[in-house]
Amino acid sequence: MTPEDLIKQYQPIGAKLATIYGLSETCGIISHSALGANLDIMANTIGKPIEDAEWRICGAGGETLEVGKVGELQIKGPHILSGYFNKPEASADAMTEDGFFRTGDLCTLRDDGNVEFSGRLKEMFKSGAYNVYPLEVERAIESHEQVAMAVVIGIPDDLYQEVGFAFIKPKPGQDIAVPELKAFLRTQIANYKIPKRFKLVDDFPTLPNTKVDKRALKKILEESNG
Repeated sequence: MTPEDLIKQYQPIGAKLATIYGLSETCGIISHSALGANLDIMANTIGKPIEDAEWRICGAGGETLEVGKVGELQIKGPHILSGYFNKPEASADAMTEDGFFRTGDLCTLRDDGNVEFSGRLKEMFKSGAYNVYPLEVERAIESHEQVAMAVVIGIPDDLYQEVGFAFIKPKPGQDIAVPELKAFLRTQIANYKIPKRFKLVDDFPTLPNTKVDKRALKKILEESNG
């Protein structure tokens, strides 16, 4: 998916845009939106599968989920890896009995056939009896006019098992008041999804591929609590 603000920068000049999705295990792109698709599809979905690729959304028990339900995206086709080199156990764990690759990505099938990306399965955390998807919370925080970027991770909690911790980068020149941000979030998402703790940062640690290094953020928390 592509941020709306970025798409809007290129639409006025007539650029032909598409959102794509793929993994190393799928040998590159495995889905895409149509060229010139509307803003909703490009900003909120990973499109539809490429030719000869088959996919499904599955629940924890392996059942195929209906439209609108969040589950793991599983993919099948000639583009999928045959296995991990010298890692037979990892190869077996990565595949279902009927030959689908477990992506580890949480997604939702829409009525229009496009798929929405909700985050990584390993990043989801349970707060009380509820599943919390960090990406959804991050989007809600980033919809606030003073926020440039947000990263949410789950941390242990004695009462709720886990709660959200939000790292927030303000837009230049903005001074975010956490109580006001919490009040804003109550209008955007359910109360149990709102992080219990917030930390304002100037920037985020990144990996060589420019993605946010969430392990580094967790290490910062562990060190500050230790």
